[in-house]
Amino acid sequence: MPESPPLFDRFYVCLDACKRGFKAGCRPLIGLDGAFLKTLHGGQILTSCGQDANNHIFVIAYAIVSVKNNDNWQWFLELLHSDLGDYREHKWCFISDMQKWGSCELKDLVWECARSRTTPEFERNMKRVKLINEKA
Repeated sequence: MPESPPLFDRFYVCLDACKRGFKAGCRPLIGLDGAFLKTLHGGQILTSCGQDANNHIFVIAYAIVSVKNNDNWQWFLELLHSDLGDYREHKWCFISDMQKWGSCELKDLVWECARSRTTPEFERNMKRVKLINEKA
């Protein structure tokens, strides 16, 4: 419709420094989340974050979309995969609240695994995860 105002769909941002920084110095765990934007035009922000060696959040990429749905999440993850490379090859794990966790305990334990500084500490934390959910 040539007379209608422009309609926003979506855009994606993954800065090269963030891409390289994640690969070079972050733990192999990528957190995914989405949130409402409280602006005049609304929309959603989709984010992917890592955790650096100082346990600080490290933004990898984000996207602004008109609505949070499977199509937009797939688009976001395909672009993220294209930017970072194959997650299987790099052995990255993903965590999100898309499964609607019954409690935060399992999610918190997975982050404890990601924060582990030694192999024994990681293995100790993983045992705690397996007690709650073997498949996790």
